[in-house]
Amino acid sequence: MAEELPLVGVSFEAGRGLEQVLDWIGRSLTKTVLVQVSTNLLSIRPVLEGLQALPTVPLAEELVYGQAPQRTSYLSAAQVEMAIAQQLVELENAGKALDPSQVAALEHGLGQRVALIQGPPGTGKTFIGVMLSQAIVHHSQETILCVCYTNHALDQFLEALLDKGIKDIVRIGGGSKSSRLAPYNVWELSEEEDRTMSSARRYGTLQELVSADLKHIRDLELKLAALQPPVQHFVRGTEKGGKPDKSGWVETTFG
Repeated sequence: MAEELPLVGVSFEAGRGLEQVLDWIGRSLTKTVLVQVSTNLLSIRPVLEGLQALPTVPLAEELVYGQAPQRTSYLSAAQVEMAIAQQLVELENAGKALDPSQVAALEHGLGQRVALIQGPPGTGKTFIGVMLSQAIVHHSQETILCVCYTNHALDQFLEALLDKGIKDIVRIGGGSKSSRLAPYNVWELSEEEDRTMSSARRYGTLQELVSADLKHIRDLELKLAALQPPVQHFVRGTEKGGKPDKSGWVETTFG
């Protein structure tokens, strides 16, 4: 996608017009690369603009330049072997097993930065994905972003994670039909956080009021304590003791 939108748009009717123009471009503009795109660019324009704004493209070596996948940085080779061994033992205890292609998919998914796992329906893609997520959660501190083509597929995947005891989940999007995932929906969690924050704010306000009252009480105690030592008073000379001055007042001490 161009950095700036074009000023002139050209459309072709049925016929050889487009073919002739592309042929001319291919022969005349030797530094031009033509890429056929079958997707509506308007639908993916925000994604492309987001990629343009990135200082670097993540995983560019594999996704852009086609280099061999690098190893993951968050799992060592020993951790990958341990995670796979634990998964296989867990399956064996449940009376299940992986075929060689599934084991290879598990190894690639845990050991490489980029892994493509494909297969027809029923070959265990979701099953392997859940195993990969479980291993990453248990053997690293990484956060996993799971993106599915449909809401139903995402619900199935997240429910499988719940079955594995992974409950630190946030479900984004309003298309979920799963009642099990309702407590994990981002809107439900945000409302719960708002309720918690409101309670915390009320508690904080009460704490401030209590602290202010305690300070006022301490100030009063200090003032009362200051009145306890003997205090000099001036009383009328008619009071017992003391010699009146010219004004008729006598200095005396009470204590």
